[in-house]
Amino acid sequence: ARHRFGYELRTRRKARGLSQDRLGAAVQVSGDLVGRIEIGDRRPGRDFAERCDRVLDAGGELVRLWEAAEHEQRQRRRADTGPVVSDNMIVGNDLAFLPAASAMADDMNRMNRRYLLKTLGVGAASLSPLGSSVREMVLGAANSSALLRASVVGIPGTSEHALGQTRHQLRRFATDYALTPDLVPILCGLVVLRNHLYTTVATRQHHPSDTRDLYVLLGATCVLLASISHDLSEPHAGLIQADTAETFAELSGDRALLTWVYCTKAMIASWWGTPDDVLRQADKARATGAAGVAAIRLAGLQARTLAQLGKRTEAVAILYAAEEQRAAVGEHDRLRELGEIFTFPVARQHYYNAATHLYLHNWAEVEHETSSVVNLYGKSIAGGTWPVTLTLSRIYQAQARLQIHGPEAAREALQPVFDIPITQRLHQTAKALETLRRQLQSPTFATLTAARDLSDDIVSFQSSAAGR
Repeated sequence: ARHRFGYELRTRRKARGLSQDRLGAAVQVSGDLVGRIEIGDRRPGRDFAERCDRVLDAGGELVRLWEAAEHEQRQRRRADTGPVVSDNMIVGNDLAFLPAASAMADDMNRMNRRYLLKTLGVGAASLSPLGSSVREMVLGAANSSALLRASVVGIPGTSEHALGQTRHQLRRFATDYALTPDLVPILCGLVVLRNHLYTTVATRQHHPSDTRDLYVLLGATCVLLASISHDLSEPHAGLIQADTAETFAELSGDRALLTWVYCTKAMIASWWGTPDDVLRQADKARATGAAGVAAIRLAGLQARTLAQLGKRTEAVAILYAAEEQRAAVGEHDRLRELGEIFTFPVARQHYYNAATHLYLHNWAEVEHETSSVVNLYGKSIAGGTWPVTLTLSRIYQAQARLQIHGPEAAREALQPVFDIPITQRLHQTAKALETLRRQLQSPTFATLTAARDLSDDIVSFQSSAAGR
């Protein structure tokens, strides 16, 4: 609920054309605090909610969402009466009961795998989504990754035991993630895989090259957990996972993996943070030597952010540079063996191009780039490769067609999106549709019946996604 409050606050602030600093000045707080509240990183007070409600003319909606968040927090406190760890649950988001990092390292050799998994909050039978909310699973996974990050430095040695099988498992999860938005089973499997990797790192001593390989696998697993947390509308959990991934990437010395970590952080920031957060990750990647196809993806995120800031010339220049880099690098990347999540297909580059041109209102270019995505992936979303990319491209295409041809053409582009099963409707899709809905409500289209009908269908889709 706190993230819903932040999303609504950000949406209404942008609709009024206010920066975070201007809104902060109006409600007597800093712009930085407004930004942190918008991404769910800080918990607002009631006074803040009431002042924002008045300034943004929200009609009590922000106060209602604040009350819902407080109610949800109280419910969680009642539920978290103690550090109960069983085979039928996943522990929530309190790390206080976990052993200190040093104590865990000292006692690691006496722990069998089953006990370790229970200590980390994942029992053998707890991996079914039944009996635990998605939020609990996402936050539990994030917090146990934070524990790993805190305790990994200085732990001796690793083993090559089952490395090949572990790579195969990670590749399967990463490919499933690229092919289907059925995220909860993938999340559960990844948590088991991550904990297995950690026990291997922490309890065995082997050749340094095996240690580096295991750090790569641990970092890659946490990158994937970060992306899934983001998809499940838990950006804070996603950033915790990404921080853990960064630690393991640095320990491995793998610049390509480290670049993927910065990509993931920039991607989360592009949806939940600020443009400065995205550019900061791009700067960090350059400073450490961005490598592999992840560098091309990061350029796409940077170009989109510069376009969002109105820096047209810089944004287009980066797009052109990324296309030249693509021609030089091609599809080859050493991390490709870890699964589809660590690739950046040409179709996805067209999607990033479309997102950049969307902010620049280059409607013909948006139409061209999104048509390329559809042609490369095919017209069916169900079962297709990178369905989220294809879905968002359809939404961007609808925005372009609305401006060029009108609401009927926009509906035609959106129909495959409306056909997505409710269980596969992600927050990003509903959020992207909000911009289109606001365009339909502009004076240019508001009086058209087709525009009103399309707007109503978008609201229905957004409600179903939120309910999920």
